[in-house]
Amino acid sequence: MKKQLWLATFACALFSVTAQFQPLVAQDATPDIRAAQPDGKNAKYIVFDGPEEGITCFEYCGTPIGIDTVGTVFGDWQKKSETLGFYRLTDGSIHNLQIDVPGCASENECARPIAVAPNGTLAGQYIVGGKAYSFLRDRAGNYTKIHAFDSETYTAAINSNGMITGTYSFDPIGHGFVRDAEGNYTSFDLPDEGDLEFTMPTAINSLGDIVGVSSYDNQNQPVPFLRDHNGNMTVLANGQWNSITPVAIGDDGRIVGWYEDASLNHFGFIRDAQGNYESFSVSGAKYTLPVAVDPQGSIIGWTPNRPPNAFYLLKDGTFGYISPPGAAVTVPVGINSKGDITGYFYDAGVHLHNFIRINPDPPPPSTTQDGNTGEKPAQ
Repeated sequence: MKKQLWLATFACALFSVTAQFQPLVAQDATPDIRAAQPDGKNAKYIVFDGPEEGITCFEYCGTPIGIDTVGTVFGDWQKKSETLGFYRLTDGSIHNLQIDVPGCASENECARPIAVAPNGTLAGQYIVGGKAYSFLRDRAGNYTKIHAFDSETYTAAINSNGMITGTYSFDPIGHGFVRDAEGNYTSFDLPDEGDLEFTMPTAINSLGDIVGVSSYDNQNQPVPFLRDHNGNMTVLANGQWNSITPVAIGDDGRIVGWYEDASLNHFGFIRDAQGNYESFSVSGAKYTLPVAVDPQGSIIGWTPNRPPNAFYLLKDGTFGYISPPGAAVTVPVGINSKGDITGYFYDAGVHLHNFIRINPDPPPPSTTQDGNTGEKPAQ
């Protein structure tokens, strides 16, 4: 069952998108397919490596997980049997995260950041006695155990108010949970339609609205859901779309994700707060896979089968490519409230590098305030 959860988590992280859209006029309407323009407006890129430079790998070995509003990038990297967290400050310095969670047997069991809030608060994973739990780390370096209902706990996302969502238990069912800033836990699942395996949240907005998927033994695909901040659960469905997977939700209620058709092509979608769906796809791409959305409604994503393969889609419909210098394959992973983007790419020699794309047209400062009190996280 845990294996299924991690496979589902990987699938949600893998599938993200690129393109411009038009509203659906029928359930089986053809997605809007347009070619993007090259990255313009004098976009500035910062390319950097993790604690070890130019790692050659074909598996996961070190990438960002997100970027806060100040511009600090957080991530983790793997060296032999150790998994270590890192952060990169805006002065270019890179530091290992000194993650010290009581009860961890060794450093390599306690250093996996999972999600970062706009103010730089981290949520992550650690292992004690072969069981997985989660932690919250504020910018001052203080740690709090996330131990939902005294069970194994898998964190998925954190919002700007310190609310955390994820999955707990697996004895035998994995349930969804949300933890508020005061440390109170609430369990949730879709009404049991029979043989529930697990509920897996994927994202939470600042209001506390949560999206994710539930898995049932008697169904051949996950059931996508929205849980609003009042606790109301809604199944996300739209005609003949298969495997609808929400990956992000904005403060305006827009949900972003991907779905597949009968030919296993993957398209991006946007669902507004009124329940209306829009579909979009990148020209020539079999997979259009969104990753994240910022408070202004800008979407980032990628398509794995064609270069250039990473994109941004602004709320006004502007669509362009994310193209770090020297990149052969690019995967964006996070976008902050200023529109700065972080991710990683492989060069032609299959060396892994990380990048930051500085937004050339950031929103006014009043729209990016999130309680950030300083840049450097405590070590």
